[in-house]
Amino acid sequence: MLLHVQVTVAVTPNGRADAVCNIEAGQKPDKQKPYFVLPLERQMHMSDFLKLLVHQQPSCQQQLPSSKEAGGNSNAQAEPEIMYLQQQNGNFTSHFPELLDDVDAELLWASQAFGANPDAVNLWIGNDHSMTSFHKDHYENIYAVVTGEKTFTLLPPCDAYRMHLAQYPIAMCCDTPQGLQVVPSSDSEQLLWSPIEDLASHDCSEEYKQQYSAYFDPLLPKPFRVTVRAGEVLYLPSLWWHQVEQTAGIGNMVIAVNYWYDMQFDCKYAYFQLVESLARSIPLEHGHSVNAANSVHHAAEHKLLT
Repeated sequence: MLLHVQVTVAVTPNGRADAVCNIEAGQKPDKQKPYFVLPLERQMHMSDFLKLLVHQQPSCQQQLPSSKEAGGNSNAQAEPEIMYLQQQNGNFTSHFPELLDDVDAELLWASQAFGANPDAVNLWIGNDHSMTSFHKDHYENIYAVVTGEKTFTLLPPCDAYRMHLAQYPIAMCCDTPQGLQVVPSSDSEQLLWSPIEDLASHDCSEEYKQQYSAYFDPLLPKPFRVTVRAGEVLYLPSLWWHQVEQTAGIGNMVIAVNYWYDMQFDCKYAYFQLVESLARSIPLEHGHSVNAANSVHHAAEHKLLT
């Protein structure tokens, strides 16, 4: 029975797994520092996971930490626990064979278009507390929503400079005697990521827009925003920047299946690497003119689209 299957779920205090969040640095509770925060991975039976989702209050009724904050003080109270089944290892076909009679293991039209079988088919189950931060994938992505809604905020690869990419130290969500806590890693490793969060459900403050002026520049085209509803499918091209929000449907859940097809590492990928390296080299956050970045944008856009 599917309900007795052991699943691995991502656990965070604010629904932001693999995202840049501010956590307390050291012993001073008023001092915060941005970290790339990894979720705690916890194993449980599918039945227990689904019960937690169904009975969790909708996000509009429950007070959670700020979207960009996650507690890190060892003396703090336990954080809320937001769970999301989000393993990206082909979990649908490998862990849930019982569902193969209900959902195709591949989409023939997509396999014909890409000239290959999918590299991975993934099952996603969560609620509207969870979101996915801006990132890109090296896959052609066919994303099908089963129940609920997913809202994608999208920018093309040539807009990498608008993402304010930076290196962040790593922190991890951990079980502690005080409950779920976010703890900085003792490793010195850092990860390149975008700190941008632009939610359809919340307006950003003017201060936040000034902090990330390249993304919110009113002279530049606004990001695409599309909502994919139950029974609909989105084609998300490789290397496109995307942020994903969720709106729960039946049973206070959002369920989706996506099909990853390996991208062609051709001249488009070479152009993208150029754009991303230029984006990292332009320190927009230190007051350099966005006009310089716009020049990069136009040159890169011409290369990527021709």
